[in-house]
Amino acid sequence: MSLYPIIPIIAIAGGAYIVINTLFTQPLNAAIGLVITVIGLAIYYSRKSKFTK
Repeated sequence: MSLYPIIPIIAIAGGAYIVINTLFTQPLNAAIGLVITVIGLAIYYSRKSKFTK
């Protein structure tokens, strides 16, 4: 019996709980983290096309 669909669902639910809890308990730190992530994604996508053939 494989637990494939159950284990990833538990992991995703746990991660979502941590993110949502952080947003409510530490909104400033969460906002700073989100801004850094968005800046990193923008840099990644702008530089990605320069390195692919």
